[in-house]
Amino acid sequence: MPLEAYPQENLQPANDDAEVWRFMPYDRFVQLMENAELYFCRADLFDDKDEGMPTEEYARLVVESMGPGNDLDATIGGLEQDKEGSFISCWYHFDHETATMWNQYGKQGVAICSRYGLLKNALNRMPDRTMLGLVRYSYDQVGWNILRFITTKRPAFSAEREVRALIWKPEWAGQMRHVDLDNKFYRKPLTPPPPHVLPGLRHSVSIQSLVQSIVVSPEADDGTIGRVTELVTRLGYSIPVRESRFSGFPHVVTDLAEIVKYIGK
Repeated sequence: MPLEAYPQENLQPANDDAEVWRFMPYDRFVQLMENAELYFCRADLFDDKDEGMPTEEYARLVVESMGPGNDLDATIGGLEQDKEGSFISCWYHFDHETATMWNQYGKQGVAICSRYGLLKNALNRMPDRTMLGLVRYSYDQVGWNILRFITTKRPAFSAEREVRALIWKPEWAGQMRHVDLDNKFYRKPLTPPPPHVLPGLRHSVSIQSLVQSIVVSPEADDGTIGRVTELVTRLGYSIPVRESRFSGFPHVVTDLAEIVKYIGK
């Protein structure tokens, strides 16, 4: 299906040449290269339990504005269920290499480097309804729409500069699974997702067309860059492999101030 932009606002980089990185553990990198499949994780399985949700204060204001008979738990439970139909691939809108991103998402792994336009081309070939754009970091949530919530995160995450690829399958999770037999509402679904709702989705991509270079984590062991290079060569790809600019400073990978002191921002 044709790739869509997120509908609420123009959440796009300045141009398609914008550099984007995807950090990942080494084993997931191997799966990506060998299977040529991009992985999209189901949104309710993210570590951030506020993923795809408005603040409770905002949800309460909206429910109160709807008038009598509307229930806060029912509203929150419905949104939590909706997250089971949202599948996400997270990328970093690159402006400079950061120790925080390595430490949180690519420790002892790699980052694959691409361009926004190349990622758009890859997603445009996928069979599911797929969207791409920047994440909005704000407590201000105007309107009531799951697509706005799934593209908004708390300001505390703003350093991640996320480019979010979303496969949206809102019909998958069913309805009213947060209601018990006595018609009481809960803030979470009471039953697991239906069997067809997988923990994640994989879709084929052209690795050679998407990946422009591969950067190895500064915390990876000495043999990792050789293993990455051997894998790329064995699979027939022509993709440059290089060390992180933080290599040589693995002991300070979480201390960005010390790294900048030596090599600059």
